[in-house]
Amino acid sequence: MGRDIANVKISVIVPVYNAAKYVRNCTESVLNSTHKNIELILVNDGSTDDSLQVLESIKASDSRVVIIDKKNAGVSAARNDGIKASTGEFIHFIDSDDWIDNNCYENMLKAMVKDVPGEDADVGYFGWSKDNIYKTAFVQSKEGYTGEGGQDKILELMLSLVGVGGGYVSYGNYVWNKIYKKASLYNETGELVLFDENVSIAEDGLWLAKAAKNWKKGVFDKTPYYHYFQNPDSVMNNAEKYKKTRLGSEESHVKMIEIIEEYAPSMAELHRDVCNKFFLSHMEGDKTHDPEFIKAVLDNLIKINKGECPSSVAEKIAELMGNKPRDTEFLNRKLVKKAIAVTKRLDKRRKGTK
Repeated sequence: MGRDIANVKISVIVPVYNAAKYVRNCTESVLNSTHKNIELILVNDGSTDDSLQVLESIKASDSRVVIIDKKNAGVSAARNDGIKASTGEFIHFIDSDDWIDNNCYENMLKAMVKDVPGEDADVGYFGWSKDNIYKTAFVQSKEGYTGEGGQDKILELMLSLVGVGGGYVSYGNYVWNKIYKKASLYNETGELVLFDENVSIAEDGLWLAKAAKNWKKGVFDKTPYYHYFQNPDSVMNNAEKYKKTRLGSEESHVKMIEIIEEYAPSMAELHRDVCNKFFLSHMEGDKTHDPEFIKAVLDNLIKINKGECPSSVAEKIAELMGNKPRDTEFLNRKLVKKAIAVTKRLDKRRKGTK
């Protein structure tokens, strides 16, 4: 006789920082899930609004709720506290202003849980939509692959299209549209794989890169069960914060490649190709053509390409900068010179000259 899904507990971890306005909608979506065996861990990360009071009222009406109240230390530390406190066989992270469909856990666990626990999927990916304040979806993930796969498929669907052009068609390197078997989150020394608390931008991808080393089996369902709230106060709506966020994201992707290269070199190479386009799109998206920003992006491009710059990237940089007299000083900088020099060497090599 097969395992009864109803007996499988999932720990849902919600970091909360000044989210009194949104968190009740988030928690209701979890507690109203058709899968009832839930542990809802609400981590109050030093909120200065009424979040804690809201969390306490939620806990008072449902015994499945656990509250961790702590000093502010950031989302990574909050998630780590939730992981350590979790008692479920599976784990899901949800942001405090987002919500899920009520059949998300039931359907995903049916796909992930097998008759023999050792045959369970290590991770389950699902689709998402971006929603506005009226709960109206304006973007939905459209990844076409639904089914099962091994580590390469897990990495491919995490890394292949992140942030590049039509990036919303991929599952992406986000922690919130995935469910994890807790037993798969221990490293070779028996310690839990935790988030880097010193990284505040694209920390998701770094954690996933480390955790995926253990993942041998994944299941994938393109159904958009997760609703990502497009907060009007997002840092993406501020030009300077946008640049800082982009650069921080790039630095995390550089580290991701270094991590993945140790256990899945071909997938690291795939992500390197994606990052070349991803980083270059940041240069193209900067309408101010700020030399310092372009220099920082180029520095990250050279890092991910082991000290060189692909010819296509160097050519694009020259195109972006070449017809702008005010950027003449920047064009003489070492990094751009190096990129253009690499282009020339590659051109000679292609032509068979020395």
